This record gives sequence, structure tokens and C-alpha cells, in this order.
Amino acid sequence: MQFESTITLIQGDLRVDAKSIFDLITLAAEQGSELDLRAEGPDAEAAADAIATLFENRFETNGQVSPPDATDQPPAS
Repeated sequence: MQFESTITLIQGDLRVDAKSIFDLITLAAEQGSELDLRAEGPDAEAAADAIATLFENRFETNGQVSPPDATDQPPAS
């Protein structure tokens, strides 16, 4: 989904474009980090809701979230 609004994530003094996966990676935000989300433009509310939902669902687009220990384990040998 593409939004017209400017969407920015802020961690401390670092501000990044939330539409850019590269920019999101540069945040290097660990689990539990506190981020501020700013959205400005004609569809700002929908854009902010969409980004918040992605974070809440741990970037699982189908809305189903597995516990971290279940997906982070290497396969049994």
C-alpha cells in the first residue's frame, strides 16, 4: 500500500523515512526500543495506523504472530 503522506520514525536524534526499509534498518532499534511515529499529509491517519499495525504484528502481514522463541530456533538436526 502506498501513502502520499510523509511518515517518519524517530529514535533519539535519528529521524528516518518509514517508507524506506533501508532507512528502517539504519535505526538498528532493538526489541523494546521506544520510537516516535510522525505522519503528515492527506492520508496521515491511515498511514500511521498501517505502520503501527506492522510493528504490532512484528511485520507479519497476515496478522498471525508466532512467539519469538518458536521462529528464532534453528531446525533440529
